[in-house]
Amino acid sequence: MAQMKRLETVISNLRMLADSLEELCGAVNPTDEVSVKKTEKVSSPTISIEDIRKVLAEKSRVGKTEQVRELLQKYGANKLSAVEEKRYSSLLEDAKGL
Repeated sequence: MAQMKRLETVISNLRMLADSLEELCGAVNPTDEVSVKKTEKVSSPTISIEDIRKVLAEKSRVGKTEQVRELLQKYGANKLSAVEEKRYSSLLEDAKGL
């Protein structure tokens, strides 16, 4: 379990590094397409399946496994990987509300 936490931390740090590099590129060349993409990302952060999985796993650990299943079914899926990517944002919000 400790290794998973370390892996999650490494992945999170790599994402932040990539965002910082994109921001730096945009500062050096503000007319570059990278800076336009970075501006779009700031307004709507990307939610990964790992983010949702982490929240759902924690809810299951505290005894809400049935509610997690019902939530996935609400989104038309029997498992998390079957949920459409465009619905990740609302799924994450609902998961946090369990």
